[in-house]
Amino acid sequence: MFSLGPEIKGKIQKLAEEASRQEGCELYDWEYVGGRSGPVLRVYIDRETQPVSIDDCANVSRCLNLLLDAEDLLDQAYELEISSPGLERPLRQAWHFSKALGQSVQVKLTEPLSSPEGRKIKSLRGVLTDLQGENLVLQGEGQTWTLPMSSVQKANTLFVFPGSEDKKTKGKRGRL
Repeated sequence: MFSLGPEIKGKIQKLAEEASRQEGCELYDWEYVGGRSGPVLRVYIDRETQPVSIDDCANVSRCLNLLLDAEDLLDQAYELEISSPGLERPLRQAWHFSKALGQSVQVKLTEPLSSPEGRKIKSLRGVLTDLQGENLVLQGEGQTWTLPMSSVQKANTLFVFPGSEDKKTKGKRGRL
């Protein structure tokens, strides 16, 4: 119902990149999903040198709205949302993982792994220490995990207060 063809996706990607660049930001990601009252075009922007501000979001929104209206790509009414990807940002593309090196991440897998103790693990938490071709390397609780990116169902960075223990992982079976 809310799916877009590859040609339309490519055009939206280019317009979102252009609007972000014009406003001094970079396009982090975007999605076209169903909302309560219809489709939502959600665009995530980022900045290399400073956090994204509300003004950045408003400026990109105005610019992208004009570009989308001029192209008339979407044949039904939609809501446009512009925001930062946030502290616990999604990791979907290889360059997202590259930017997250050294950070705490959570990864949900398409198929469970077996731990050295024989437990089935479908969700991992740890520090993303390396990228080796198409593989992610996570370190947590003394265990190193090498995972193909193709086995990742969902991944995001985790915000951990400096000097505090990640309480979400304490006592959880099958998680780092």
